[in-house]
Amino acid sequence: MRFLGSAWLLVLIAGLGCRADPYGGSFESGLGDPRTPTSEPDGRMLVPLDEAPSRDPRLDGLGLVYDDTVITTSARTVDFNGQALVPRLIHVKKSGAGQDLAVDMAVTKVVFGLSQDLTLAVVLPYVSKRLDPGGTGATRRAEGLGDSTLIGKYRFFQHTAVAETTEAALLFGFELPTGRDDVRDDGLLLPQPLQPGSGSLDLLLGGAFTRIRGRWLFNTDLIAKLNSEANDYSFGDSVHFDIGGHYRLTPARYERFDQLTVNLVGELNGSWAEADRSGGTSLDNSGGTKLLVTPGMQVILNQSLLFEAALQLPLWMDLKGTQLEEDYVAVVGLRFRF
Repeated sequence: MRFLGSAWLLVLIAGLGCRADPYGGSFESGLGDPRTPTSEPDGRMLVPLDEAPSRDPRLDGLGLVYDDTVITTSARTVDFNGQALVPRLIHVKKSGAGQDLAVDMAVTKVVFGLSQDLTLAVVLPYVSKRLDPGGTGATRRAEGLGDSTLIGKYRFFQHTAVAETTEAALLFGFELPTGRDDVRDDGLLLPQPLQPGSGSLDLLLGGAFTRIRGRWLFNTDLIAKLNSEANDYSFGDSVHFDIGGHYRLTPARYERFDQLTVNLVGELNGSWAEADRSGGTSLDNSGGTKLLVTPGMQVILNQSLLFEAALQLPLWMDLKGTQLEEDYVAVVGLRFRF
């Protein structure tokens, strides 16, 4: 569900916040190919090959490549956040007032690195919803393409040192009305919240902050969504706020560039939304605040492939009126650098 154009290849890693060469050396740092001994301009070797150090010092910065949480947005614009294909499967289970709602999404995200400090991401979901009203009521189903998202990230601050970095970025974009908003079940037009798409063009504005030091990472973000009206219905404006981190379980110290990495992830993911409006009237059973706790893990198989999984569980709910509440949200996915 994504277009990958003729993507230029991101070679393999190293400098703090800069493109990397195939051997882990930064173009900006001038470290170059670690296999080549240092020499004088006249060609005389200063460090013979057989006397080269056994461990490349650039390995100390390798952890900066594996720099993300699962849900919380990173401020970084390189490596897995700079040029990547990110497919995910998401399952949402909600219940309340004798009803059950299951939502399954196959989400494809492509991140294009336009420069060292600017990325553009395209997100396209395919959505399936199933509502069981309980009792003798008929189960309602909707399926189809969801609303796509076009979001840019501009990193305006970066301060790096050995094995650590502090970065901040602006987030901006739109949620586009590409999803179906006219699904019928048994001839009945389903209500707007059950449709795969909203039919509206919505604005996204926010920011993200990242701090990495050694085996620890910290991310936080704040994203506002300003919704417009479609089909005489308007979802309430909302603010999403996330705090997340990870701890590199293994390795404690990198000894080679292709070493398997395992990160333990923990996050708090929250949202606040105004009440929806239909026909200009505010709806009582909509809007409110949610806070979920999210344990997860990431397994980085190599510098181009990452596997991740997380489980969101409700921590605090303050919803207006009678609404369905999250029982859990399960997320599993991959990231491919290209």
